[in-house]
Amino acid sequence: MVFEYAGDGVPSWRGEYTDSAAELGRGEPIEVAGDHILEINVNGPSWAPEDPPEDELPSQEYYERATGGAFEEIFIQGPFEAHSQYLIGLDQERPFQVQLLEDPTRLVVDIAHDE
Repeated sequence: MVFEYAGDGVPSWRGEYTDSAAELGRGEPIEVAGDHILEINVNGPSWAPEDPPEDELPSQEYYERATGGAFEEIFIQGPFEAHSQYLIGLDQERPFQVQLLEDPTRLVVDIAHDE
């Protein structure tokens, strides 16, 4: 998965497996398809409210896998106070890495799969 950012600033991130996922700001539980949840937390960059991004994915939305890949479902939250969260439902805990690329700024989440 690749998340592309526009504007100034470089995001910081943390990726880890979690036993349960919670809604940003409220703490309500979130169900994600799959037996394991990979949680990617991203801080910054943010944008000015008068200049929102043109192609932002809607927050609080589920995205299902169409074909191939290791994940079952992704739930996107944020931004909330310059914090976004990507919850990735997997059939098993798989090795992963998160990498920052520039020009344009992108956060790449690479998950090992069997195919």
